[in-house]
Amino acid sequence: KWETVYNAIDFSQYQLNTEVDNNAPLMFLGRLDKVKGVHTAIKVAKITGNKLIIGGNISHTPDNYRYFKNEIEPLIDDDQIKYLGALNDIEKNAYLRQAKALLFPIEWNEPFGMVMVEAMACGLVCIVTDYGGPAALINENRGIKVPLGGFDQLVRGFAEGLLGLVSNEEQINKLGSEARAYVLKNYTWDAKAEAMVSVYEWVLQRQGRPNFAF
Repeated sequence: KWETVYNAIDFSQYQLNTEVDNNAPLMFLGRLDKVKGVHTAIKVAKITGNKLIIGGNISHTPDNYRYFKNEIEPLIDDDQIKYLGALNDIEKNAYLRQAKALLFPIEWNEPFGMVMVEAMACGLVCIVTDYGGPAALINENRGIKVPLGGFDQLVRGFAEGLLGLVSNEEQINKLGSEARAYVLKNYTWDAKAEAMVSVYEWVLQRQGRPNFAF
């Protein structure tokens, strides 16, 4: 028997931000591998006239290190495109609360999306590729999903989603509020502990199989 118990975060590390200026930057958070799509996030920022702050560690696998040095580093100008390096929880909270949206344009079947839970905990709207685990965290009430496609299709989809979002302050607040409420209900350590107990109870045949379809 097996069942998936989802990850959790310490919500005391992430505070809700309800006032985001329209001139606030976008944010990309994650390891700087090509399949994570930071090149797409940079292109979206450039064609929509937004600033982008990037947080995450540089991969040292040969292919992804070349990707960073050849395709990403030349685009970092410390003005429109800023690279912050790897961030701890305190730093992530501070920068996520400054941003107006998290861009997560992945190109692979990512199993979860921890940085999205962290962003949603701050009430940040996530714009994500409709693929893999991250897409399962989002619906039309708490974020924006963009169909998986080639580079040009992804850029266009993310740009359209972003422009539609920033033109509607009420929608930003609504999506951000719903996102935080969703992760606060499902991804706390208490929720994870309860899920683990229900799995053990099921394995011991003391109750039926748990349903974690969030």
